[in-house]
Amino acid sequence: MKLTLECLPCLLRQSLEATRLTTLDAGHEQAIMDAALACLSDYKRYATSPQLARAIHRRIQQLTGSADPYREMKLTHIQAALDLYDQARARVMASDNPLLTAVKAAAAGNLIDAAIYADIEIGQAILDRLDQPMAICDLDALSERLRDAKTILIIGDNAGESVFDRLLAEQLHPAAVYYAVKSQPIINDATLEDARLSGLESCTRLIESGCDSPGTILEDITPEFADLLWHADIVISKGQGNYEGLSDVPRDMFFLLKAKCPLVAGHFGVPLGSDIFRYQAKPA
Repeated sequence: MKLTLECLPCLLRQSLEATRLTTLDAGHEQAIMDAALACLSDYKRYATSPQLARAIHRRIQQLTGSADPYREMKLTHIQAALDLYDQARARVMASDNPLLTAVKAAAAGNLIDAAIYADIEIGQAILDRLDQPMAICDLDALSERLRDAKTILIIGDNAGESVFDRLLAEQLHPAAVYYAVKSQPIINDATLEDARLSGLESCTRLIESGCDSPGTILEDITPEFADLLWHADIVISKGQGNYEGLSDVPRDMFFLLKAKCPLVAGHFGVPLGSDIFRYQAKPA
């Protein structure tokens, strides 16, 4: 999915958020924002939003001396999600269609990206979404492919939401399920440490993608990740950033995300904030 002008204000807001998480003084904040604006002014160099975001956040990390400005936020999100995990799992197991409910849980967990998840209302909002229809849900395509699948790759998104991805991974067995995370911290995306804290080692094989961007950039991926991306029987891409980076990849893939911006919502033809599970067939 190509970078558009609509992406630029969002990336600027994100830059300010990351800068202020470092609790630096106003002078440092101004210098960092100047650097972010310089990257944004050169936006034509970048094909996708994840590529431009990577450039901006590398500069923020350099100037702040913080390799992971969102670390405390991620830990808060993971713990709060773990506190809700047993309730969500009970809902999945009691469901008439556990696979569908697990897909909904993995999508609903993306709410954590929008708020500090200490508010009981956010937790209830996640549970409530398990009873609501998704705007797009290609579950039949997944069920059909699960019959013969031996290897499945889930490309992870945010820390915290990663806890609810366990519910989906458990429903994909007996296939071997691989869960890919970022190789270096970027915004609140899950790393190996975050995935382990989320409990994903209990039901998946964890791997690093090679990326340090809020999405998957093919030039950066490791040989192990590349082998799974091209040869796994099923690939499930989580989150909007990974959709932006992988929507043009020439293989069949499932995209599981929340439409968080008008551009992506319009691309799928759904209302803003909708939960989406879309199967994209390999181009002929």
